[in-house]
Amino acid sequence: MKSNSDNQIKGIVFAGCSFTWGQGLYYYSNLPTLTSPEAYVYDRSSLTETHIEFMKSVRFPRLVANHFETFELTQPFNGGATYSILDWWKCAFSKSDNAAQEIPTLRYDYSDVSHVVFQFTQWQRSSTKIKYKNNDLGPLTHHTHFTKYKNIFFEWLEENNMTFDEYIELSKQQDIVDIKNFLQNFENHGVKTSVLTWPDDMVSSIKNDIWLKERYIDFEYEGNTYGSIESLIENNKYLEIINDYTNFIEPPKDGHPTIKCHKIIAENVIRKLSLKKEII
Repeated sequence: MKSNSDNQIKGIVFAGCSFTWGQGLYYYSNLPTLTSPEAYVYDRSSLTETHIEFMKSVRFPRLVANHFETFELTQPFNGGATYSILDWWKCAFSKSDNAAQEIPTLRYDYSDVSHVVFQFTQWQRSSTKIKYKNNDLGPLTHHTHFTKYKNIFFEWLEENNMTFDEYIELSKQQDIVDIKNFLQNFENHGVKTSVLTWPDDMVSSIKNDIWLKERYIDFEYEGNTYGSIESLIENNKYLEIINDYTNFIEPPKDGHPTIKCHKIIAENVIRKLSLKKEII
């Protein structure tokens, strides 16, 4: 095959949790097959493929891709921790099946993408092992360690002369190291990278890394700048689905970004990517 144009259209990878996947956006379709959701619960079995396709059409990855007249690649599952997100994408760009989750593995090639936009999720979802006396716990999520096994966990902290705040920062740093290595691998293959975060408590830790700070996406909205999606929503409550009384008489009980919020996120990602020539 030989094209009559030298122009190459390359895709943009969007990696993240439910905030990138588009949780709750299907409610805006007003399709007759929608059902009333249980509060703060994601039930895939209650959604049809038309619900999902509508969600894809209005989430920020599609909006960014449409702006640059290209296509987006997103993981097929909703939610995720840092390790599960990274595992799936590493598998997608490798030759072997090594993904931990039971999700169909899609196959991509580095040469077909120009940019990766990575969204940080909660550090509490990441996992670690704790070995203390006769207790060998893990790998379990950080949250599980200090809730379900609270006594053992805090005894372990004391035994290791570590404060809870120090544990939190070490956990955040591990996510940052893992994500940075993941992104640097893409850059080694000629793919540009950018990052944004949902949790506000990740902002300072990420920006303390010079390499990540250069690739960081803040959110400009109505004359203010926010470092995270969480702070954007916290200061503009109507950008959370449960508080969207513009589009709903009784909003769904869902704490994810509204359709308007996805537009704001998209505008700021576009601003960061800036020039069309960077992503084609």
